[in-house]
Order: sequence, then C-alpha cells, then structure tokens
Amino acid sequence: MKIVSVGDEHQNLLFSLIGITGFEITTDDEDELTEQFNEILKDKDIGLIIISEKFLIRFKGYFTTLKTQKSPIIIEVPDIKGSLDFNYFQQFIQKYIGFI
Repeated sequence: MKIVSVGDEHQNLLFSLIGITGFEITTDDEDELTEQFNEILKDKDIGLIIISEKFLIRFKGYFTTLKTQKSPIIIEVPDIKGSLDFNYFQQFIQKYIGFI
C-alpha cells in the first residue's frame, strides 16, 4: 500500500521529507481537478491519500462522492491558511475503526 500527498508545493515538500510521494494540484477548475485526481486514482497500489483541506472545501461535491469509497482512504490535513475542526481527527479515526 502506498501513501501519497495531494496538495500544493509546500505540503508535498513536507511529506516528501518522510518519503511520501506528492502530486501537485495546479488548477481551480473542477473539470481539470477531476481529471488530475482520476489519474492519481488509476494507481491501485495507493491505499491512503493525504489531501489539503482547501481542495476538499473548494471541490466538496467531487470529494464527498470519493470519500464514500472504501479504498483509497482520503484524509484531509489543514492548510497553512486554515485548520480543521479540533475534533475532526478523533471523529475520523472513530468512523474508520468502527466506534460510531
């Protein structure tokens, strides 16, 4: 199982320091984002995608559909300009472990 980062150049640089491959999203257009993300999803070895929260907020409809799939698991990380709700990670872990 591979772990990849999808975000801006700063996020990808950070994750590359611990050996995670990064894919930079360079568009604000939903069709282009869908095309770029679908290319990433073609790699069936990817089990976990770490994505910048700003993309999930901006393209909520597309990612809401994707997050209902069992694989790959998609998790959000806070952007430099904003952060997730304090309880987000606790709720995420509970959901995937089965406590909820």
